[in-house]
Amino acid sequence: MNIKWTDKITNDELWRITKQKPIEIQIKRRKWNWIGHTLCKRTMEDEIRNTGRSWNEVKGIAGDCNAWKLFMDALCSTRSKKI
Repeated sequence: MNIKWTDKITNDELWRITKQKPIEIQIKRRKWNWIGHTLCKRTMEDEIRNTGRSWNEVKGIAGDCNAWKLFMDALCSTRSKKI
């Protein structure tokens, strides 16, 4: 970057040089990502209920990579609707 602490540059110039977005944009993006995550979780809870399992059961399965892979394979299988 070659910017010394004594150099005076604008925030816009700093963001351009560092390829960063202004902080207000970063905050807005994180807020909307969080909102999307929250809404996705609610959708997932409905899907989990449809499998006949509880949220805690699924969390437990997710803690074991092999069990999670088997669960996901069964969940996304085109052969059977039952998990």
